[in-house]
Amino acid sequence: MHQRELPPASGREVPRPPDRPQEGARLGAGTRPRVRCRPGGAVRGGQLPGGQLAALAALTPNDPAYQPGFEHADTSVTAAICLHGYYGYPDTKERSPSSPLAYDETAAPPFFVAHGDQDSLLPVAAARLFVERLRATSSNPVVYAELPGAQHGFDRFHSLRFDTVVDAIEAFAWVRLREEAQKA
Repeated sequence: MHQRELPPASGREVPRPPDRPQEGARLGAGTRPRVRCRPGGAVRGGQLPGGQLAALAALTPNDPAYQPGFEHADTSVTAAICLHGYYGYPDTKERSPSSPLAYDETAAPPFFVAHGDQDSLLPVAAARLFVERLRATSSNPVVYAELPGAQHGFDRFHSLRFDTVVDAIEAFAWVRLREEAQKA
């Protein structure tokens, strides 16, 4: 559910997002039997910091360092979808653990990355570098949509551009999940 579509406040406390990217995958893994998904059959996605967390979760599956308390849980994902996320800064040699650029992309799952070319908050150069490195090292598909004239948060308001991005995300996720189901 997109954040704009959340129901009005109902007096219930909103759950706090996970502190670690793999925590969300573990929480999702706990619901798989109920929703009849097989392990690894999840697509992680997000925008802004959610895109960063989706990328980090996709690049660090089953890494015990990021899974304290649930080291044996399968936290792999089928694909990652990142909208105008933080990937790190391309002009620095320092690699922070919070930067997806700091990780080995060799075993990365399929990625869908969308970023506006006029993003004044997170430079498009970082998204380009991240995608370039994914394409150079991963054997899985990497889809990159650089949106001409789009600013940071291009998805904040309903538009024809965002409808097109949503259609592309749905097609990407459907193909990835279908491929995953055929492997089973």
